[in-house]
Amino acid sequence: MSAERNQPAGTPAGNPFGLISGAWPGAEPLRSWRLAIVNGIAAAAIIAAVAFRLWEAHLPSFAVQEELVLIGAGVVFAAIAISVRVSRYAANLRIQLLLMLVSAVLTVLVLGVAGPWLGDDLPPLAAAAFATILLHFELGLHARHFAYLFAIALAGVGALWIYAVTSLMVSFGAIAIWTLVLLALGLLAFLTRRAVDRDLSVQIDRQASLLLSISDLGEGLLITEDGRYVASNDAYMKLTGYTQDELRALPSLIELAPEDEREALIANLSIRFDTDAAPVRDLRTRV
Repeated sequence: MSAERNQPAGTPAGNPFGLISGAWPGAEPLRSWRLAIVNGIAAAAIIAAVAFRLWEAHLPSFAVQEELVLIGAGVVFAAIAISVRVSRYAANLRIQLLLMLVSAVLTVLVLGVAGPWLGDDLPPLAAAAFATILLHFELGLHARHFAYLFAIALAGVGALWIYAVTSLMVSFGAIAIWTLVLLALGLLAFLTRRAVDRDLSVQIDRQASLLLSISDLGEGLLITEDGRYVASNDAYMKLTGYTQDELRALPSLIELAPEDEREALIANLSIRFDTDAAPVRDLRTRV
């Protein structure tokens, strides 16, 4: 089956595959790697802060060995969590809850082992660590799932609070202050997520209405992100002969093009995105 469509310059129709620069196989997905870099910097900052405070505490050799193992495990796990964040599993609730639970356990162990030498610095380090974990895993999930993430964060920090008060004699005032700080950050994150979800819901309703109207006219239209299929109208699925599940499983919509034409298509799209004066031509796709 073949499809042909005229694409006016300067409109979304000039990019039927929904690709941005670097969104096809073998190139860098721009937004995904930017997100990974930001997440990596945040994780590195909190790990470095904790490691520096532990270094200042002059831990005994046995505690240093335990902390090196735990921090090393934390670095590896942070890399895994960031990789999942930029993958298709970023919005999978079960996977995110499991990753957050492991993060919470590692944080409790790292700070718990060093607790006797941290003293009153334990509460702010714990609050900062769990706030970072909460904000990382909250990104990309629906506001209605926030309670699960917040419960894990509170359980982890609560375990440290009990340990700090009962075994380390940390002042209750320090615990109260940093608990309020963590609650405030959590509430702010929840309200922000709720506002984003509300705006997104409005956009989805508008997109659904647009897709339906264009589908009734027999015109295929799709929504993509980083070159991957997100949604489309019925006309587009009839045009390609694929179901929604099959389209979502494709690593890139460039896969819809014949294999012997993909390199030329990628090169043509690269020119269009990299130069304003690139010619706009009809794109023929055989499925």
